[in-house]
Formats: sequence, structure tokens, C-alpha cells
Amino acid sequence: MGSLLFSINATLPVTLMIFLGALLKRVRLLDGKIIPQLNRFTLNVTLPFLILDNLGGVHFDDLWDASYLLLCAGGTLICFLLAIACSSIFIRKDRALQGELIQGSFRGSAVLLAYAYVQNIYGVATTTSLMVLATVPLYNLLSAALLSLTDASHQHLDRSVWEQTLRGLFKNPVVIGILMGMISSFLQVSYPEPVQKVISQLSSLTSPLALICLGASFEWRGAFQQRRLTGWGTLFKLILQPALMLPLAIWLDLSGEKMVAFLIMVGTPTSVTSYVMAKDTNHEGVLTASLIVTTTILSTFTMTFWIFVLRGLGRI
Repeated sequence: MGSLLFSINATLPVTLMIFLGALLKRVRLLDGKIIPQLNRFTLNVTLPFLILDNLGGVHFDDLWDASYLLLCAGGTLICFLLAIACSSIFIRKDRALQGELIQGSFRGSAVLLAYAYVQNIYGVATTTSLMVLATVPLYNLLSAALLSLTDASHQHLDRSVWEQTLRGLFKNPVVIGILMGMISSFLQVSYPEPVQKVISQLSSLTSPLALICLGASFEWRGAFQQRRLTGWGTLFKLILQPALMLPLAIWLDLSGEKMVAFLIMVGTPTSVTSYVMAKDTNHEGVLTASLIVTTTILSTFTMTFWIFVLRGLGRI
């Protein structure tokens, strides 16, 4: 019973905040104009300060773990290849639809949900940033290549997409925030008290804003079309992928925050960014929208289940 309550307490607040965002949009307290602005504010301002705040107070020797970084990068590549292999079973001719299914199946909300879950469980997120640093560049590069190759109007690696993706990586505020946090950790930078208060206050805004924006960003129109493919993609994203990858993490003796971050990498719902990238590369986006909504709703139960299992095994 204790493990079950722990699991529910870890996931329910996150879920409630997401659905609060969807409700606020439904009653029009949040509209289509302010949601993208709040998203940009969260990703460009508060999230980097959250990372800086969490990493700055940790000694670099306690933070850096190259083997964990490589594990997360390798795990992301394995999930990508598994999604390609499995998608070919269900889709043989429609390359554009296959591209959406693959991206929706392997790309999770690692950035938006990682810090929310870890802070909810441990109060502070440190090594979680290593997982984010490993997955964010790979998510963007793999998705750019995949969607360019499955774009019905091109079906080749569009140079402009690659250039835009690479520029975006160098400008990515999350990556910049992680690097700044690591520098602060390495140099043991101590900020003046007024500056530290500002950093902490901006940091505290991140999780509620990110989760509310995630819920408000749902595209409900056509969200439950492509039911067969949506069902398969959801099964792969929330059940099969964690079931295949978590034994590897257990075998490698991951525990605590590292295990939670790894679970989030392989078991969280499809990233909202997937829809934006699909639309930008001439894909319909209907299947992607379906996967985002369905995996987010059902992840309430699956994340609770996986946390319960890992808690019972003494890994969390």
C-alpha cells in the first residue's frame, strides 16, 4: 500500500496540472494567442533558471556522469530504431503516416515532464539534466531526418531543415541552461542573495507553467482519428518501450533520480513539439495530435504503474 500511495502522489499532481491547463483553455481563460507566448516564456526564461538553480548548488563531481549520459543517448537511439522496426509492420506504403507514427512513438516529453516528476519525488532535480542533455539534441536531429525523408513532397534530407535544426540546437535555451548550470557547479559560483532570490523565484514558476501549457496545447480536433495506429503508438510509447528498456536500466544498477529520469525518457507521453515539427514538414499532423492526447491521458495510469514497480524493486 505504501508503494502505491507513493506512486499516486508522484503522478497525480502532474496530471491534475495538465488537465487544469486543458480546462482553462476550454473555458477560454487561456486562448490560442497567449498559450504559445507562455510556452516560449517557460522554455526560454523559467526553465533555464530552474536548471541553473538546481545544478548550481551541486558539486560538479557529484553531478557529472559520462556513462549515464551515454546510456541515455544510446537508449534514445534504441527506442528510435525499435519504433522504425515496429512501424513497418503496420504501415507499408504511406511514408508520411509512418514518419508521424515513428516520431510519436519514440519522442517523449522529456523536458516538460522530467523536472516536474523528479521535483515532485525528490524536491530537486540534478542528474536529470544529463538525461535532457543527451535526449534533446537527438530528438531534434532524428525527428528532422525522419520527417524530411517521409515528407511526401520531398522524400530526401532537406538541407534547410537540417540547418534550421542545428541552429536551433546551438540556441536551445534548455541546452544553454544546462551548460550554464554545469559551469556554475564546476566553478562553485555563489550569487549575491538578491540575484539568487530572483533565480529561485523564476525557477519555481517552471513546473506549473509548463504543465498548464502542456494541457492547454492539446489539439482536440481530429485527435481521436487513426484509432488503430493511435492505439499501437500508445501501446508502444507507454508499455512496450518501458518494458524493454527498464530491465536494461535495472541491470546497470540505476536507482534514485537517475532511474526516474530514465523512466521519464522511455515512458512519458508524446511531446507536443512533435506536432509542430510534423506540420512544419508537410505532414497532416492528425496521427501526431491523436498520440499526444491519448498518451498524455493514459500516462496517468502507466507512469503510476511503472513508478509502483520500480518502488517495489527498491529502485526509487
